[in-house]
Amino acid sequence: ISFEVVITTMHDSFMLEAIKHSAIDYLMKPVKRKELSLALDRFKNKMKKLEEMKVSPGSQKKNRLVIPSHNGLVLIEIKDLVRLESEGSYTNVFTANDNSYLMSKNLGYLENQLEGHNFLRVHHRHLVNMDHVKSYTREEGGKVILSDNSVVEVSRRKKDQFLQKLELQ
Repeated sequence: ISFEVVITTMHDSFMLEAIKHSAIDYLMKPVKRKELSLALDRFKNKMKKLEEMKVSPGSQKKNRLVIPSHNGLVLIEIKDLVRLESEGSYTNVFTANDNSYLMSKNLGYLENQLEGHNFLRVHHRHLVNMDHVKSYTREEGGKVILSDNSVVEVSRRKKDQFLQKLELQ
């Protein structure tokens, strides 16, 4: 989840459930100012720690993508990623050496992980490494031919953004 929870209730029977779901605090009604203030301080401290952990794009990028496999983990250099293709809540990852891997993460999650690298979502199903673009053909939205000779459709909505990124506009 991308939000924090402070539970306020008159019943103490939900406390165990609150702990299981990582609530910041559990306040019994009527809520006392001091308890609320402490809960807000916990929230601020947690947000501060999360902010410190965040890395701004370009300052310190991860160089590899970790893909879980049935034997362990596969580490792939991000520069070797050619494209990622959505399969619902799964994503196919295609590399420059013609390997492909299936991840149990959706494309949006991986798009966030690759932020700051030269990737662009050219279609709702496709995220491409702009460093691997070989050519572009103008048909409807257009098509991109990548270094592994795969052809990826560019949606009409993403065409202008794609062309800007290529510095053709």
